Amino acid sequence: TDPLSNSLSCANCPDPYARPFFDVDYLITAMNEAGCIDTANVSIKVKKDRKIYIPNTFSPNADGINDFFMIQGFGFAKIQSFAIYSRWGEKVFYKESGEISDLNFAWDGRYMSKKLNSGVFVYHAKIEFLDGFVETYKGDLTLIK
Repeated sequence: TDPLSNSLSCANCPDPYARPFFDVDYLITAMNEAGCIDTANVSIKVKKDRKIYIPNTFSPNADGINDFFMIQGFGFAKIQSFAIYSRWGEKVFYKESGEISDLNFAWDGRYMSKKLNSGVFVYHAKIEFLDGFVETYKGDLTLIK
């Protein structure tokens, strides 16, 4: 049974998967080929680590090391919005509705197809976690050539 009403992929299929947002106890019922039924309780503790890593320096010089500035992490967090601004407040990068650790949501140090010079920029990101919690991240980053 699903006491949370929304954490199992299906209640009666042979291989359901569970994705609870909160700690939960499931009652599992199984039947063998002879029709014998048994039950067991399974407790799941949800670890709510919100491990997001946003570096403060990157070097888009095509050497294969730190060439992109991106939000990194583990789990099922989603990027609601991700913006980068110059020191004068000009928006040089913007993406929304993406995945963390996805190169499609990474900045390559360009603005309007031109490589920007070394400097300090500011980022602002809204990240939504699997349980619906939204956290805002702000900070500065240094582009090094």
